[in-house]
Amino acid sequence: WWFRYRNRKMAGVMKLSNPWPAGETIRSGWGYRKHPITGRRKKHRGVDVGYNGPIYAPADGKVVHKGASLNKRTGGGYTLILEHQSPRVWTVYYHLREPSRLLKGTRVKRGEIIAHTGTTGASTGIHLHFETRRSRRWGSDFDPKSILGHVSPKPVKVEEKPKLTEDGLIGRQTWGAVQRMLKADGFYKGRVNGVPGASTVRGLQKFLNQGGW
Repeated sequence: WWFRYRNRKMAGVMKLSNPWPAGETIRSGWGYRKHPITGRRKKHRGVDVGYNGPIYAPADGKVVHKGASLNKRTGGGYTLILEHQSPRVWTVYYHLREPSRLLKGTRVKRGEIIAHTGTTGASTGIHLHFETRRSRRWGSDFDPKSILGHVSPKPVKVEEKPKLTEDGLIGRQTWGAVQRMLKADGFYKGRVNGVPGASTVRGLQKFLNQGGW
């Protein structure tokens, strides 16, 4: 009865976008299957999509967990969990290539790149293991296909902050990198020319006063 009730309820809520790129398909569904490593019959608590590429947020949400379980027989590898409000659901991502750049508490938009597929933990190849849960708790999973809208999101461009580089000298290259960093954070409005003028120094002082670096 629970599944019939849940399916009726899910029918009236906003759907999730596919967190994988258009053209990719589910290769292993939710439910019982023969485990690819142990060979034993075991419940698969998500769906697997085999591809090497970016993972997109399926709805607006917030990062509530980042983890790493790298055991080659039992681990989920680098892991990420998002909490969503519309619809009210938690989404889980296993076997990431590396830890997500997103910090716990970070808010994301539908379509934003949140991580990259990998093969960390108990994995036989590069893929995304994707779960939907009724709570953050393990074991509250349900079939993701019941809430996916079968439409991949339009990627949201997230501007990366420039990284500081240096050439061994406190010269134009280094000061130019400092200016780019200050400009990205709104502390410098001048030209990026590598010349530490008064506006550069003021911007750097403001940044340091707020606890930067």
